[in-house]
Amino acid sequence: METETNLKEYLLLLAKRLVANHDHCVRKSIIELFNELITVVPKSSFFESEQENCIVPNLIDICFIGLTDQYEIVKASARNLFEALCRANSNQVDDILHDRLRHITDKLPIVVRQGNGDAIVSQLTVLLPCLSTEIRLLLDSRAPEIVDLFRILAQSLQFEKKKMAITKLDGGKLEELKISEFLTNLPLKFDLNHGILKKFCQEMGKLGFSEVLDLIYTEMQATSSQNFQSAYLYLMILIADSQNGENQRCESGLLMLELLLEKISTIEVNLHVKDDEIRDTSLCHDDASILLALSLIGTALLAEKCRNHLERSIKLRVETLFYILKHCVSKNWIVASAAQRALRELAKEMNIDQNLNSVTLLLDSHSPYIISKIVLACRRKTDHIDAPLVFRAFMERSSHEFMPEETRHQCIQIVDSLLQSLDSFEQKHTLLISQCLSTYINAVNRSTGYKGIQQEVQPSTSKERTEEIKDEEREENLEGDDVLMMEAEKPPVPLVVQNIEGILKRTKHLLFSPYRPIQINVLAVLNEGLLCVQNFDDILLPMVHQNWLSIGAHFTGSKDLLLQAAIVETIRIMSAVSKTFIYRRVLFEWWPSIEERLRKIADAPSRHLSDAYKFQIEVFKSLPVILVNIGVDDSKELAKFEPILEIFSEKSRNPQIRDLANEFRQRLYKLKENFSVD
Repeated sequence: METETNLKEYLLLLAKRLVANHDHCVRKSIIELFNELITVVPKSSFFESEQENCIVPNLIDICFIGLTDQYEIVKASARNLFEALCRANSNQVDDILHDRLRHITDKLPIVVRQGNGDAIVSQLTVLLPCLSTEIRLLLDSRAPEIVDLFRILAQSLQFEKKKMAITKLDGGKLEELKISEFLTNLPLKFDLNHGILKKFCQEMGKLGFSEVLDLIYTEMQATSSQNFQSAYLYLMILIADSQNGENQRCESGLLMLELLLEKISTIEVNLHVKDDEIRDTSLCHDDASILLALSLIGTALLAEKCRNHLERSIKLRVETLFYILKHCVSKNWIVASAAQRALRELAKEMNIDQNLNSVTLLLDSHSPYIISKIVLACRRKTDHIDAPLVFRAFMERSSHEFMPEETRHQCIQIVDSLLQSLDSFEQKHTLLISQCLSTYINAVNRSTGYKGIQQEVQPSTSKERTEEIKDEEREENLEGDDVLMMEAEKPPVPLVVQNIEGILKRTKHLLFSPYRPIQINVLAVLNEGLLCVQNFDDILLPMVHQNWLSIGAHFTGSKDLLLQAAIVETIRIMSAVSKTFIYRRVLFEWWPSIEERLRKIADAPSRHLSDAYKFQIEVFKSLPVILVNIGVDDSKELAKFEPILEIFSEKSRNPQIRDLANEFRQRLYKLKENFSVD
């Protein structure tokens, strides 16, 4: 007995020293040694649970260490050792594995907080396949062991919100990431490795995806903590992403999908910046924004797993698209990126040709349903704020063949409702609505190639109708024998143009808003609107005249250089569409105030991010275009611009501004010499 005890101690000491050796061949050899020991003396007291010298628990620990090794030959040896142990005494091995599962579950939170979470999660990953049959039974029966495991794991997963500010990627790069890679933008506390958790979830998904989904669904309903719900969703997304193809049992997936849609519709986050705020909210993360981002990604993945059912349920499909579109324009970058990634995932999985713009085709195919849902949202007091968000996201991503006939009138209804809401809700959402209106008019301009909506051509009068007119006039004894030609009536103004004219009339007074974001967005609405109605002089010229008064009040009284830069862009567009109509206003009203402002900031440093730099760049880029558009060909008028150009071309501290001033100066000399446009 003493000999066996000494031998046991020697073997365990040998294993302890060599199983962690830096040479993988040594690690492989010690594992194979124990494998041969089982083969040679399978009935030894070393392998009987009743004996004091039993080393089976120690050998199982050795197996776990070997199964997590980076070398495949070591893993294969450990796998052979574990199979040999199971053949020798399967009941004992099962009991030990269950004990290990309970032990790992109990110490998981402490180990994770100590910074060693990767190691213990790796042990769980190795343990799951060893208990594959038992785990399935535990999942089916909702055994306390497996429920406790998920609860404790969810408690241990916490997101590092401060690190999200430095993990942000460009929107295009985020959309190209795989779902599992996208989650790496949600860094975890205690240095938990995303890849280790992914491997654990892959193993768990192999054991029963539907059962795990049912368990997570139940736990999410049972807890009100957004932290825990986010952790459960994080695990669910990793598990679902590891599954290939469609889930045959989609009942649990549909239940979870409906739960996520409910959460998306009820989670309150700052979707847009309020009118009186000038701040960047894109990096302001809280528990709600993380839960919302994970819910959006989870919705897209579950839609993939249940896509056959979604193709039969238009209501559920449209509701999914509606809520995802709502958050595509969120000011919170992680929420907006998640929504855009989810939208792309939905487009990919709905059998759409990937050679084309799949998101655009997806939205075009559902446009009547989405537009109808937006119309309904406009009429409700509870979710009226959803309408401009979804409408803006839809217009940004829909095709350039703007508004099919069946949805055109509904789009105009939406715009009319948005204009009415400017006078409602205490004007809390003016900025949001102005952004939506700008996007709407931009969609119209995209459909026409920025050439403006064309006037409808009236059919010419037929020869027979002309003869009838002659006979009627002879019968009425009109003066003279010649037929008096009837004055052609003006063609009717298209409904869309009337709609845009209403937008311009309703928003022009908002230029006097005390808030810079509203002023700049209203200028964007004006820019897009003028381009849209450029072929209708009866609408265009009055709009230029009426808005010039508002603009003039700003470029003579406002000291906001960023607003001044936006005004310069607007005047450039006015000059392009109205030509000589604003000739005198540009030369005698606008330019003197701009020249005075330029002289004041000529010697000031102009950094690339400063308002002064943006203003100067916009002036020297736009001014040559404006002069050509309004047809300035008088050398005396052109000479007005030489002094300021001389100052900036010689004294400006910014090389880019200096180069633009020199370029404009040379062009001005050519204009003076030729009195013609280049």
